[in-house]
Parts: sequence; structure tokens; C-alpha cells
Amino acid sequence: MKKRKNDDEKNDNGDCVQKCNRFFVETPEPLNIDVIKQSLDSFFSKHHQQLQNGNKKVAFVTSGGTSAPLEKPPMAVRFLDNFSSGARGAALCEYLSKEGYCVVSLRRTGSKMPFIRKCENLFANTKKKRNVHQHVDFLSMFTKNEEDDENEEENDTRTKLKSIQADRQRAYAEFGFLEIEFTTVYEYLHLLRLVSEKVNVYAEDVIIIHAAAVSDFYIPWSELASHKIQSNALETSGSLFANFSSTPKMLKMCRDMWAPNAFCVSFKLETDASIIEQKTLSAMEKYNMHCIVANELDKRYNEVTIFQKRERKEAGEKTAVVDSLRLLRDPNEEDIEKQLVDDLKRRHEEHAKGIEN
Repeated sequence: MKKRKNDDEKNDNGDCVQKCNRFFVETPEPLNIDVIKQSLDSFFSKHHQQLQNGNKKVAFVTSGGTSAPLEKPPMAVRFLDNFSSGARGAALCEYLSKEGYCVVSLRRTGSKMPFIRKCENLFANTKKKRNVHQHVDFLSMFTKNEEDDENEEENDTRTKLKSIQADRQRAYAEFGFLEIEFTTVYEYLHLLRLVSEKVNVYAEDVIIIHAAAVSDFYIPWSELASHKIQSNALETSGSLFANFSSTPKMLKMCRDMWAPNAFCVSFKLETDASIIEQKTLSAMEKYNMHCIVANELDKRYNEVTIFQKRERKEAGEKTAVVDSLRLLRDPNEEDIEKQLVDDLKRRHEEHAKGIEN
């Protein structure tokens, strides 16, 4: 029975590899792939010495949702889109940078930007304190003269903005921070492979955090309409039919083939609390992630549960067990991601040292 299970797993893995490879053969690379490759080469050339010496570690974070076009880019105007603001991934990038990581952010164009999203939150909170109809002139905060009337609230906001800017400057200038953007699921998967293979040279000193919301369904490139689907084509039937395929599951490719020594973390978001643990354990088994961060949609900013698979020796034999840790946002912290990064950093350091408790 055990042999049959192993055989089934090998067959599943083989099918997964074939499907992923077929996707890359049939789908063109992003139009700006050469520019991105040059940016990656330049970025890692600059920080290579410190990374090679172990003075720095690499964090590769994906964020935002992918779109699945109904027409062939760049002529596409209709999409099946995944909801994701990218706020979690942006926050993770900020706190990882503060911990000294060399960060590569792969984010959806138009999603929340690291550091900038903190400014947006600051402005939103300032407006909440005032009458909703009252105009708030944020730009004037940067053009105040010394003789202007002092405003305690504006001074406080200006001080916080300067602190955010200092953190951003330090991230880019000292620790290393590179942003790469995608829109479609085609671009995302090509870039996921590209960056994963690029950081693989730094082996266990790499943490890869899959926080992007990837489309479960897409239309294969060869089946996309070459031009905008005309609305008058629907006048006869009154319906539009599109044949979607399941998106190739690249998490396992990233974990087992592209960056096999990296510490890999993914997320599991559900609306039904009763199925979260079961779905998380199933995903852990399927994709071989080191850690999965599970959360409910309506509690995701205040509560997460971290699941990690470890090997333990019992009676001379190794057995796999899954530990879980529930994190609640500290009321004194702006984001739960601060605590999440603290915990993931500890786990990554254990992984890098080959420690398994």
C-alpha cells in the first residue's frame, strides 16, 4: 500500500512537471524580460559579496493578484481578476528589509507598494480624525515655512512621513531592495521561475514568501482571442462562453526544482474557519512547503496561524509532524506582519543552520 502511494506521488509529480514545462513552452515571456534580467543581474552583482559571505540573506516576496485575460495581451481589455490589494506582501517586504534582508518584491502593477502603503494608511487615519467632508491638504505639509502657524497634528504626520522615507531610503541604499511588476498570470509565472532560479545560488540563505493571489483558472495562450471580443457577437446567443484551464501549480516546482534549498512559505486564505486546517495540511502535503500561514478573510489583519512540517526522531525513526502557532496582532503594533516576520525570520535561521526541533 505504501509503495502504491509512492508510485501515485511520482506520477502526480511527473504530470505536474510536464504541465508546467508545457506552459512555459506555449506562453511567451514578458515583453520586458531582458530589462528585468539586467535589473536582477545588476542588483545581485552589487550585493553578491555580502550575500556570499553570509552577511546578508535574501527575501523574495510575491504579492497582489494575477489577472487572466480573455484576449491576447497587449490587446486585452477583458480579464478574470483575483482580488488582492497586495497589502500583506508590501508590509512583509518592509519588515524583512528592517531585519537586514536583501529584498526582491514581485508585485502586481497598481497593488500596494512597500513604504508607500504606510503613507496611504497615515493619510487615511488623518482623514478619519476629521470631518469626512473637510479638505486635507497633505502636500502643504512639505512646504510649510518656519513662520507658518504650528499645527500639532500636521507636525506629527510630517514626522511620521519623514520616518517612513528614512526607512525606504535605508532599504534601497543599504540593505538592497528591488521591485519587479507583473499584471497577467502569464507574466507572473515566468517571473516567478526567473527570480527563483536567480536566488537559488544563495541556497538556504533565501526565504521565498508566496503571498500573491494566483489565478486558479486561465485560458491557454493559443486559445486567447487575438483582438477584443466584440459585444455584437453575443446578440444571437446572449451568452459568452470561455474555456478555462486550471493554472499549473508552480509552488511545488519552486520548492523542489527552482530553489530547492530556500525556505519556502505560502499562504492559505479561506472564508470558512472549519476547513482552514484541513485545507492547509492538504496544501502542505501537496506542495511540500516548509511553512503555510493560514488566515480567515475577515480576521486576516489581526490573526494568523503558522503551520510548519518538521521531522522528529522517535525510536530511531524519523516521523513527520506538523506544528501550529497562532499569532494575534499586538495592539501596540501597526501591523501583524511585524510579528509574522519576527517568527518567520527565526524559522528561516533554524532552516539555514539545519536545525530541526
